[in-house]
Amino acid sequence: MKRLLISLILIVGALVAVYMLFARPFISKKSKVEKALQENLDKVKRFYSSPEGPPSPEVIRALQKGDEILKEEYTKVRKALYHESTIELPKGENPALYFMQKRYEKKKEWDEYAQLKGAKLPGKITGLPEGLPSEGNVPKLLEKLNIGDWAIRMFLDNNIKNISSIYIYDTEDSDIYQKIPLTISFSCDLLSFTKLLYSLENSKEKFVVIDDVSIKSKQIIKEISIGRPEGPPEISQMGAPFHFPGKTSVVEEKTIKKKQTVKKILDVTMSFSILEWSKI
Repeated sequence: MKRLLISLILIVGALVAVYMLFARPFISKKSKVEKALQENLDKVKRFYSSPEGPPSPEVIRALQKGDEILKEEYTKVRKALYHESTIELPKGENPALYFMQKRYEKKKEWDEYAQLKGAKLPGKITGLPEGLPSEGNVPKLLEKLNIGDWAIRMFLDNNIKNISSIYIYDTEDSDIYQKIPLTISFSCDLLSFTKLLYSLENSKEKFVVIDDVSIKSKQIIKEISIGRPEGPPEISQMGAPFHFPGKTSVVEEKTIKKKQTVKKILDVTMSFSILEWSKI
C-alpha cells in the first residue's frame, strides 16, 4: 500500500512537472495568440465602421467604371498620336516631280470640295512650295501636304465658308513627338466657330493643341423682302383720257415691305498644332 501511494505521488509529480515544462507555456502562448487575434478583429471592425473604412460597393463600381473610361481615352489618344514614321516614295520616280503631282491633285480636290460646300479657299497655301523642291525635303513636304489636307477638310466640314489664308510651318521634332504648327485665318458665325473648336479638340484622327486664337467681331446689315403689305388694294378713279363715267379701277399696290437683319461675323486667326509620336 505504501509502495502504491509512493507510486501515485511520483506519477502525479511527473504529470505536474510535464505540465509546468510543456503544457503551461503552450497554453499561455495560445492565450496570447487569441488575445492578439481578438484585438486585431476589434481593429478591423472599427476600421470598417469608421469613415476611413473601405469604399462601398457603389464607390468600387464607380472606380472600376472610371478605369474603363481612362483605358478607352488612352486608346483614343494613342491612336490619334500615331503616325507613319516614314513616307515611302514610288520607285523610279523623281521625288520633286512626284511631290508637285501630289500637290496638284490635292489642290484640285480641295477646290472641288470647297465648291461643293459653297466655301472659299485661298489661292495658295504658305509653307508648300510652288516650284520644284529639293529631293531631301520631299518627305517632310508630303507630311505637311497630308496635314493641310486634313485641316482643310476639317474646316470645310464644320461649315467654315471663307478661309482667307493657311500657313503650315515646318515640323518641330523631339525625341518623343513631333509638332506640326498651322495658322489659319477665316470668317464664320459663332455657331460654326463653336462646332469647329469642339471638332478640333475631340478629333479621333489627330491630336490637336490650340495654341492661340485672335477674334474680331463685325456686323453685316442686310435688307430682306418680307412680302406685300396686308389689306385690300387701293380703289381710285382713273384719270383722263381713259375715264369712263361711272367706272372705277383697281390699282395694285406695288410697295414691298423690307426688313433689316443684322448678322454677326467673326474674323478669326487660329494657331494650333498637331502632335504625333516620333518613334512609334
